[in-house]
Amino acid sequence: MPFPFDMDLYNSKPVPVRYDLIFRMDGKKPVFVLSAFTDLIKSVPSEAPIIKSLQKRFGGIGEFVNSNDGLGFGGVFVPYLPFLPLKGFSTWRALIPFKVIGDKKSDWSSAYKLACSISVIAIALEYAKCESNPRSLQQLATHLLVCNGGMGGFGIAATLSPVARNWIATHRPETEATARTATIAVYEQMWPDYFREDKEFRLHDFRVWDNGNGTGLVIDIPGQACGLYVDGMDLDKGPGWSLDTHNVDSPIQQLSLLAGLCSILALVRQDQLKG
Repeated sequence: MPFPFDMDLYNSKPVPVRYDLIFRMDGKKPVFVLSAFTDLIKSVPSEAPIIKSLQKRFGGIGEFVNSNDGLGFGGVFVPYLPFLPLKGFSTWRALIPFKVIGDKKSDWSSAYKLACSISVIAIALEYAKCESNPRSLQQLATHLLVCNGGMGGFGIAATLSPVARNWIATHRPETEATARTATIAVYEQMWPDYFREDKEFRLHDFRVWDNGNGTGLVIDIPGQACGLYVDGMDLDKGPGWSLDTHNVDSPIQQLSLLAGLCSILALVRQDQLKG
């Protein structure tokens, strides 16, 4: 938890929602949906050291766009239907890239573009300030994506609020089924040939389970012990959760795990909005 904002979120201090990052299926298309306070989105820098660094590291991701028509590297996020029913919020959608790994060749640029965009946007929104909203909706989680390349170079660090943690603890079957479906959908979208043979066997590599007698969460996907999990020190301590990853070597793994987490957060927020 690198920022005071995360500590407040973790300890259930009031943190008015500044953004939601969720995963959903838009018809048959897997997408990330970002809803954020419009003024905060406008404050996301189009030029910053981290942007220049990522452009140098991952050639081909394009310029960082922040306009009415697009957001992120190459404008990967585009305007979308509202998700958070709050005045002053905008909503954006990013498609999960198709067939990053193909039969004869691979093109990672679209995957780098999306992962790096989420990384920059999440950091910018975490530093920004936001006022309370009429519905008193609070931030559910923060997401820090590492985009370094190489072995273990695409990790995720996330902080979940006690509200999100408690919702998961009381909705285990729904949480686990939804997150597993999301990870499979993203993995299959980006690497469809992975399931060409022995699909039923390979599906066993996708698991969402509780590693702490009701106090933990693990999302496993293909790879050598590749997964997103609650820090062992947090299983009983709480009040919120700190999540980390292990052996996340590619943006396919990173975005699949992020989709699993964000599909859960979508359920939490949708449940809140019903009230």
